[in-house]
Amino acid sequence: MDSCVGLLLYDSEIKSGSLAHIDCESEILNVFDEMIGKLRKFGGKQFEFGYTPNIDPMRKEYGIKERYLNVISKEFELPEDFSFDTRDGKIYPYR
Repeated sequence: MDSCVGLLLYDSEIKSGSLAHIDCESEILNVFDEMIGKLRKFGGKQFEFGYTPNIDPMRKEYGIKERYLNVISKEFELPEDFSFDTRDGKIYPYR
C-alpha cells in the first residue's frame, strides 16, 4: 500500500469487520461512511479503527477521530501487509 490507504473497522462484540484499500484520499470519508453503514446492518455499534501509517496526516485533515467519535472505541496502526481474523480480532503479518 504505497500511496494507497488501508482502513479496517472491527466490532468485537459481533465479530464482524470491514477492510478497504483506497487509492484516492478524497474518498476516505465516503468509504468510511459506507463501511460503518454496512457493519451497522449486521448489528455493529462500536468499532475499532485500524489504519496504515500513510493515513495519519489525512486522519487529522479530515477530522476522522472527531467525526466518528461516537462509533470509534479504539484506534490502532496497521502494518503495510497483513491479514485479519474477525474471529479473534488479531492482525497477522502477511509476509
